[in-house]
Amino acid sequence: MSAHCRQEGNVVRLAYDEFTFGGYDRQRVTREFMIPTGSRYVMEWRDGQYKQVCARLGVSGSPLTASRETLIDVIRCEYNAMRRDQRKYEF
Repeated sequence: MSAHCRQEGNVVRLAYDEFTFGGYDRQRVTREFMIPTGSRYVMEWRDGQYKQVCARLGVSGSPLTASRETLIDVIRCEYNAMRRDQRKYEF
């Protein structure tokens, strides 16, 4: 699976293929991350609003922090951690 991560201004877009339940079908997932002005917390546009992002790009756990300069590197690192974690449970 190939992932594409690119930064446009203060927004990082991550696109990757995710297997659906059973592993037979893939869907393309695109996620958008940013850091609000005056903050170091990574936020993601989800369900019509920005929400805080945690380790391995999850919704619970330790909140991610970064600067605008390091945001793309943090997203890439956490994406790789997420995929490693998912591979533990693949058949």
